[in-house]
Amino acid sequence: MKVWLILHAALAVATVGLSVHNGLLSLSHWRGNYRKPLLQKFYVRWLAILFGLNMALGLVIYPAFRVGVRAAWLDAEVPLASGFFEAKEHWLALGMLLLAWYYPKSRDIVAGDRSPEARLYCFAGVALSLIVVFSALTGFALVALKSI
Repeated sequence: MKVWLILHAALAVATVGLSVHNGLLSLSHWRGNYRKPLLQKFYVRWLAILFGLNMALGLVIYPAFRVGVRAAWLDAEVPLASGFFEAKEHWLALGMLLLAWYYPKSRDIVAGDRSPEARLYCFAGVALSLIVVFSALTGFALVALKSI
């Protein structure tokens, strides 16, 4: 199970990198300085792939975490950390829904587009970045407290 956890962490690092770079490009687009649409499409494609893989891997690891860490130790000893894990799960579910809209939209966004839909796209890129960073930091903190 530790191998899966390490792979989950490595995918999380890659996902954070992609989402932060995509979020920065989204901010650039918001300010009207959108010069790298192909690069952003690359980031979004890989963000969708890694986000999905990481979620799937988290589901594989979850039963061991639920029994060996959360029920046995976390809920009783560090309920605040348990609450952060719950928040992480909820934010990731919202992020998955947001990504389901964001990924297809990434193919339609062009340089110089200042429409309200393009602004929403930029906001979604930044929001996804924040969700991924929060989730990764929460996961790393929980593993630092107690691993599976």
